[in-house]
Amino acid sequence: MTEWKSITSAPIDRPVLASWVTDKGYKVVGEAWYQIETLDVEGDLPSKFGLGRPVGFWSFDHDGTEPLAHYPTHWAELPEAPK
Repeated sequence: MTEWKSITSAPIDRPVLASWVTDKGYKVVGEAWYQIETLDVEGDLPSKFGLGRPVGFWSFDHDGTEPLAHYPTHWAELPEAPK
């Protein structure tokens, strides 16, 4: 049995099983990666409002090209690969 934990405790250095609920109320589970991206902004105004700070999001893939549409609420370890 998989133990589900709050997404706030999820590791960010490896993929995990992530769970979220869609706008229509469907529960979804899938492999997800946490991505950290720093926006390229310069100048006094962006600095004043912190717009150049890193932004985190969850993605279906390790390079962040396919972000999840919803923020996950829970996570679990990926199971062992079949032999």
